[in-house]
Amino acid sequence: MSLLVGMDIGGTKAAVRVETLARELVAEVVVPSPDWDAEPVADGVDWIARTLESVLQSLPGGVLGDASSSAGARTASVAALGVGAQGLDNAAIMLEYGAALTARLGIPTVAVNDAALIAPAAGLDQVIGLIAGTGAIGVGWSADGEFLAAGGWGSVIGDDAGAAGIVREATKRALLRHDDGFDDDGLLAALLETFGVTDAERLARAVNDDPSTENWGPHAPVVFEAAHAGSLEAQIVIEGAAQHLARLVRQLVAHGAVGSDVVAAGSVISAQPLLFDRMSDLVTAAHHRLHVRLLDRPPVAGATELAARLVGAPASAPTPAPGQSTDSLALAGALADAEPSPTPGQSTDSPAVASAPADAEPSPAPGQAADSSSESAPTAAPPLTA
Repeated sequence: MSLLVGMDIGGTKAAVRVETLARELVAEVVVPSPDWDAEPVADGVDWIARTLESVLQSLPGGVLGDASSSAGARTASVAALGVGAQGLDNAAIMLEYGAALTARLGIPTVAVNDAALIAPAAGLDQVIGLIAGTGAIGVGWSADGEFLAAGGWGSVIGDDAGAAGIVREATKRALLRHDDGFDDDGLLAALLETFGVTDAERLARAVNDDPSTENWGPHAPVVFEAAHAGSLEAQIVIEGAAQHLARLVRQLVAHGAVGSDVVAAGSVISAQPLLFDRMSDLVTAAHHRLHVRLLDRPPVAGATELAARLVGAPASAPTPAPGQSTDSLALAGALADAEPSPTPGQSTDSPAVASAPADAEPSPAPGQAADSSSESAPTAAPPLTA
């Protein structure tokens, strides 16, 4: 049986989707990926090859038939591979990965940034994609096919709308309020409980001693719970996250991103309506032509769409929001058709990538306006209610 395989590789976990050429789902699994790093490329290629082999080996009996007998035979059963990965932040490294994986595995492969999976997953022709999961990044494409990115600088210095960045900002606000001598409004207590510590000093130590997404990210839900419970500090953190995402859209538009749809995905924004709704309000207020929606399929489905494009397999049928386009996949066309992965020895020259600096605007103090340089210049968010 010939298979299509898609991978969506993030900073903490990776989703792998396997389909038949007829677009029937065979398996979709999630594996941990804290050891993933896009560079050096050789190490990243090794990681993908090992993960692919592990997933193929775990498929239900009968899927591969006689091809299940050896690693080479299992890999040969894959007709095409689509990869979206954190760290593939420019066209040059995307093409380098596509060429290296094609040479290593003997499988036609296309590789893109993980946020770029949103367009094919949504079945949209032109889209601005936002990811708010472990981290936060925005991507798009110019009218001439140039890949554009904004944000995604990492949780220590940016990614304010990612899980780790939200916890970072929440800890800062809770400790500042503590030092100002104000009574805790619920955020500090929530953070103390989730980190399993007893006071502000130990909270600072728990956060600072391990400044990793693995340590910070899992505690993000308590910030939203505190906001629902009435914590102004938590609400300000969420407002800052929403403004960060809206700013990414503004930066992409300024760099020439085309399309009338903004599609958001990621574990945080998909699970937290407070963040999505506020981001949507900010974006539509500043850009009246843009329509904002949540991705209604797992982003890894976009990776199998890219794989299908490589070998001419039929497109699957995502269900877009009413009135939205289901035109051919421009993203797959840009990387799989217009600029196919080169064979070893060929050039991987590519257009320069437009990116933007991280959003460094401080959150406002309680009761002050939430200053922003976005086009809509929004003020502080109204109180968030459950």
